[in-house]
Amino acid sequence: MGGDRFTTTHLPPANPDSLVYTLGDVVFEGPWTGEEWKVSGHKTLIVEGRVEIRGRIRLSGWRIYAKGPVVVQDDAILERADVFSQGGIMLADHASVSGQFLSKGSISVTGQAALASPSFAAVWPGTGRDSLPRISFQDRSRAEAYVVALGGNAEVILGGGVDFRGVAVSGGLLRNDSRLRGIGVAGRLDCGQGVMNCSFGTFDRTALPSGFAFPMGLPGNLGLRLVSWEIVR
Repeated sequence: MGGDRFTTTHLPPANPDSLVYTLGDVVFEGPWTGEEWKVSGHKTLIVEGRVEIRGRIRLSGWRIYAKGPVVVQDDAILERADVFSQGGIMLADHASVSGQFLSKGSISVTGQAALASPSFAAVWPGTGRDSLPRISFQDRSRAEAYVVALGGNAEVILGGGVDFRGVAVSGGLLRNDSRLRGIGVAGRLDCGQGVMNCSFGTFDRTALPSGFAFPMGLPGNLGLRLVSWEIVR
Protein backbone atom coordinates (compact mmCIF):
# COMPACT_ATOMS: atom_id res chain seq x y z
CA MET A 1 0.00 0.00 0.00
CA GLY A 2 1.40 3.45 -0.94
CA GLY A 3 1.50 6.58 1.18
CA ASP A 4 -1.45 8.72 2.22
CA ARG A 5 -2.41 12.21 3.38
CA PHE A 6 -5.18 12.41 5.98
CA THR A 7 -7.23 15.59 6.50
CA THR A 8 -10.65 16.51 7.91
CA THR A 9 -12.08 15.61 4.50
CA HIS A 10 -10.02 12.45 4.03
CA LEU A 11 -10.14 10.55 7.30
CA PRO A 12 -8.16 7.47 8.29
CA PRO A 13 -10.23 4.34 7.56
CA ALA A 14 -12.38 3.13 10.44
CA ASN A 15 -11.11 -0.42 9.87
CA PRO A 16 -8.75 -2.22 10.25
CA ASP A 17 -7.02 -1.43 13.53
CA SER A 18 -3.61 -1.51 11.81
CA LEU A 19 -2.64 0.63 8.81
CA VAL A 20 0.38 -0.63 6.84
CA TYR A 21 2.15 1.41 4.14
CA THR A 22 4.97 -0.42 2.37
CA LEU A 23 5.69 2.56 0.08
CA GLY A 24 5.68 6.32 0.51
CA ASP A 25 5.01 8.69 3.38
CA VAL A 26 2.00 9.30 5.62
CA VAL A 27 0.90 12.84 6.53
CA PHE A 28 -1.75 13.93 9.04
CA GLU A 29 -2.68 17.54 8.28
CA GLY A 30 -5.00 19.42 10.60
CA PRO A 31 -6.51 22.85 9.94
CA TRP A 32 -4.22 25.85 10.33
CA THR A 33 -6.83 27.98 12.15
CA GLY A 34 -9.97 27.40 14.20
CA GLU A 35 -10.75 24.30 16.21
CA GLU A 36 -8.29 21.44 16.31
CA TRP A 37 -9.07 18.19 14.56
CA LYS A 38 -9.42 15.41 17.11
CA VAL A 39 -8.75 12.21 15.21
CA SER A 40 -11.18 9.62 16.53
CA GLY A 41 -9.99 6.23 17.71
CA HIS A 42 -6.46 4.92 17.97
CA LYS A 43 -4.58 2.65 15.61
CA THR A 44 -1.25 1.02 14.86
CA LEU A 45 0.48 2.75 11.94
CA ILE A 46 3.35 0.99 10.13
CA VAL A 47 5.15 3.08 7.50
CA GLU A 48 8.22 2.37 5.35
CA GLY A 49 8.76 6.09 4.78
CA ARG A 50 8.21 9.31 6.71
CA VAL A 51 5.40 10.18 9.12
CA GLU A 52 4.44 13.84 9.53
CA ILE A 53 1.80 15.27 11.88
CA ARG A 54 1.11 18.99 11.41
CA GLY A 55 -1.46 21.72 11.85
CA ARG A 56 -4.05 21.88 14.62
CA ILE A 57 -4.58 18.20 15.25
CA ARG A 58 -4.74 15.76 18.18
CA LEU A 59 -4.04 12.02 18.08
CA SER A 60 -4.41 9.90 21.22
CA GLY A 61 -3.18 6.38 21.93
CA TRP A 62 -1.61 5.72 18.51
CA ARG A 63 1.29 3.33 17.91
CA ILE A 64 3.61 4.49 15.13
CA TYR A 65 6.39 2.40 13.61
CA ALA A 66 8.35 4.18 10.87
CA LYS A 67 11.46 3.39 8.88
CA GLY A 68 11.84 7.08 8.06
CA PRO A 69 11.69 10.10 10.37
CA VAL A 70 8.67 10.97 12.49
CA VAL A 71 7.94 14.73 12.54
CA VAL A 72 5.41 16.45 14.81
CA GLN A 73 5.13 20.20 14.25
CA ASP A 74 2.96 23.33 14.29
CA ASP A 75 0.24 22.95 16.99
CA ALA A 76 -0.05 19.18 16.70
CA ILE A 77 -0.62 17.07 19.82
CA LEU A 78 0.33 13.40 20.05
CA GLU A 79 -0.61 12.02 23.45
CA ARG A 80 -0.24 8.62 25.12
CA ALA A 81 1.65 7.44 22.05
CA ASP A 82 4.15 4.67 21.35
CA VAL A 83 6.55 5.76 18.59
CA PHE A 84 9.46 3.81 17.11
CA SER A 85 11.52 5.35 14.31
CA GLN A 86 14.61 4.21 12.44
CA GLY A 87 15.03 7.69 10.96
CA GLY A 88 14.85 9.99 13.98
CA ILE A 89 12.08 11.91 15.75
CA MET A 90 11.64 15.68 15.37
CA LEU A 91 9.35 17.91 17.44
CA ALA A 92 9.05 21.55 16.39
CA ASP A 93 7.08 24.79 16.76
CA HIS A 94 4.34 24.40 19.44
CA ALA A 95 3.91 20.64 19.13
CA SER A 96 3.33 18.60 22.28
CA VAL A 97 3.79 14.85 22.69
CA SER A 98 3.63 12.33 25.52
CA GLY A 99 4.22 8.61 25.77
CA GLN A 100 7.13 6.37 24.76
CA PHE A 101 9.50 7.47 21.97
CA LEU A 102 12.26 5.18 20.71
CA SER A 103 14.63 6.23 17.93
CA LYS A 104 17.55 4.63 16.14
CA GLY A 105 19.51 7.85 15.74
CA SER A 106 18.34 11.17 17.15
CA ILE A 107 15.46 12.95 18.85
CA SER A 108 15.30 16.71 18.28
CA VAL A 109 13.02 19.13 20.16
CA THR A 110 13.04 22.78 18.99
CA GLY A 111 10.97 25.96 19.09
CA GLN A 112 8.46 25.80 21.94
CA ALA A 113 7.71 22.11 21.47
CA ALA A 114 7.18 19.93 24.55
CA LEU A 115 7.96 16.37 25.55
CA ALA A 116 5.18 16.35 28.10
CA SER A 117 4.58 14.16 31.15
CA PRO A 118 4.47 11.25 31.32
CA SER A 119 7.12 10.52 28.69
CA PHE A 120 10.08 8.19 28.18
CA ALA A 121 12.48 8.74 25.28
CA ALA A 122 15.49 6.64 24.28
CA VAL A 123 17.96 6.67 21.39
CA TRP A 124 20.74 4.32 20.30
CA PRO A 125 23.28 4.33 17.44
CA GLY A 126 21.77 4.29 13.97
CA THR A 127 23.11 4.49 10.42
CA GLY A 128 23.53 7.32 7.95
CA ARG A 129 23.47 11.07 8.50
CA ASP A 130 21.60 11.01 11.82
CA SER A 131 23.33 7.93 13.22
CA LEU A 132 24.67 9.64 16.37
CA PRO A 133 22.51 8.70 19.37
CA ARG A 134 21.56 12.24 20.41
CA ILE A 135 18.64 13.79 22.29
CA SER A 136 18.69 17.54 21.75
CA PHE A 137 16.49 20.23 23.31
CA GLN A 138 16.93 23.73 21.87
CA ASP A 139 15.32 27.19 21.87
CA ARG A 140 12.48 27.39 24.43
CA SER A 141 11.46 23.76 24.29
CA ARG A 142 10.25 21.93 27.39
CA ALA A 143 10.40 18.44 28.80
CA GLU A 144 9.00 16.60 31.78
CA ALA A 145 10.42 13.20 30.98
CA TYR A 146 12.95 10.42 31.44
CA VAL A 147 15.40 10.50 28.52
CA VAL A 148 18.21 8.02 27.78
CA ALA A 149 20.91 8.15 25.09
CA LEU A 150 22.78 4.84 24.79
CA GLY A 151 26.39 4.35 23.65
CA GLY A 152 29.80 5.79 24.46
CA ASN A 153 29.38 8.53 21.82
CA ALA A 154 25.83 9.36 22.88
CA GLU A 155 24.76 12.94 23.64
CA VAL A 156 22.02 14.65 25.61
CA ILE A 157 22.01 18.39 24.89
CA LEU A 158 20.03 20.98 26.87
CA GLY A 159 20.41 24.32 25.07
CA GLY A 160 20.00 27.74 26.63
CA GLY A 161 16.37 28.60 27.41
CA VAL A 162 15.27 24.97 27.75
CA ASP A 163 13.06 23.94 30.68
CA PHE A 164 13.94 20.33 31.51
CA ARG A 165 12.40 18.52 34.48
CA GLY A 166 13.04 14.86 35.09
CA VAL A 167 15.92 12.45 34.44
CA ALA A 168 18.55 12.76 31.70
CA VAL A 169 20.94 9.82 31.14
CA SER A 170 23.74 9.73 28.56
CA GLY A 171 26.31 6.98 28.01
CA GLY A 172 28.54 9.73 26.59
CA LEU A 173 28.10 13.51 26.93
CA LEU A 174 25.51 15.46 28.91
CA ARG A 175 25.79 19.14 27.96
CA ASN A 176 23.64 21.50 29.98
CA ASP A 177 23.59 25.16 28.94
CA SER A 178 20.29 25.73 30.69
CA ARG A 179 18.93 24.25 33.93
CA LEU A 180 18.21 20.63 34.71
CA ARG A 181 15.64 20.13 37.43
CA GLY A 182 15.97 16.55 38.53
CA ILE A 183 18.73 14.01 37.92
CA GLY A 184 21.52 14.01 35.35
CA VAL A 185 23.71 10.95 34.72
CA ALA A 186 26.49 10.92 32.13
CA GLY A 187 29.86 9.57 31.15
CA ARG A 188 31.05 13.15 30.54
CA LEU A 189 29.60 16.41 31.81
CA ASP A 190 29.71 19.82 30.12
CA CYS A 191 27.84 22.94 31.14
CA GLY A 192 29.74 25.61 29.23
CA GLN A 193 31.30 26.88 32.49
CA GLY A 194 34.05 24.39 33.12
CA VAL A 195 33.47 21.14 34.96
CA MET A 196 34.26 22.59 38.39
CA ASN A 197 31.37 25.06 38.08
CA CYS A 198 28.73 22.73 36.69
CA SER A 199 26.90 22.35 39.98
CA PHE A 200 26.35 26.07 40.54
CA GLY A 201 23.03 27.33 39.23
CA THR A 202 22.79 24.70 36.49
CA PHE A 203 21.81 21.42 38.16
CA ASP A 204 19.06 22.04 40.70
CA ARG A 205 18.75 19.86 43.80
CA THR A 206 15.02 20.57 43.93
CA ALA A 207 12.49 17.77 43.83
CA LEU A 208 11.41 16.05 40.66
CA PRO A 209 7.80 16.65 39.54
CA SER A 210 5.43 15.28 42.16
CA GLY A 211 5.32 11.47 42.05
CA PHE A 212 7.42 11.43 38.90
CA ALA A 213 10.12 9.00 39.95
CA PHE A 214 8.33 6.49 42.09
CA PRO A 215 7.25 4.06 39.31
CA MET A 216 10.90 3.92 38.23
CA GLY A 217 12.33 3.34 41.68
CA LEU A 218 14.26 6.61 41.76
CA PRO A 219 14.72 8.83 44.82
CA GLY A 220 12.05 11.30 43.69
CA ASN A 221 11.25 13.91 46.31
CA LEU A 222 14.44 13.25 48.26
CA GLY A 223 16.01 15.65 45.75
CA LEU A 224 19.12 13.56 45.21
CA ARG A 225 21.16 13.85 42.03
CA LEU A 226 24.04 12.09 40.34
CA VAL A 227 25.84 14.14 37.70
CA SER A 228 28.49 11.71 36.43
CA TRP A 229 29.59 8.12 36.38
CA GLU A 230 32.73 6.20 35.52
CA ILE A 231 32.72 2.90 33.67
CA VAL A 232 35.29 0.52 35.14
CA ARG A 233 36.45 -2.19 32.75
